[in-house]
Amino acid sequence: MRRSGKTTRAVDQAIQTLFRYKKLVISEVYDERSDCLDPDANEHPEAQLYFIQSILKRLESEHKGAYEIVKRNGNLIEIYSL
Repeated sequence: MRRSGKTTRAVDQAIQTLFRYKKLVISEVYDERSDCLDPDANEHPEAQLYFIQSILKRLESEHKGAYEIVKRNGNLIEIYSL
């Protein structure tokens, strides 16, 4: 079965946001304060955790050393580009 690619596009958008604005705020749960949310996060809470893991994995593999996770405040994670 083919997948739609929604999460991949959302990860791309999140990384573009990080490098464009030098900061990305993401939430471990569905939260409107988050800069980026998985398209399915509202219906499936585990989707947001997978989304965050995908962002971090992509950053580690393609942008190693170009970012820093600075603050973890409750469910919010702040990532800054260097």
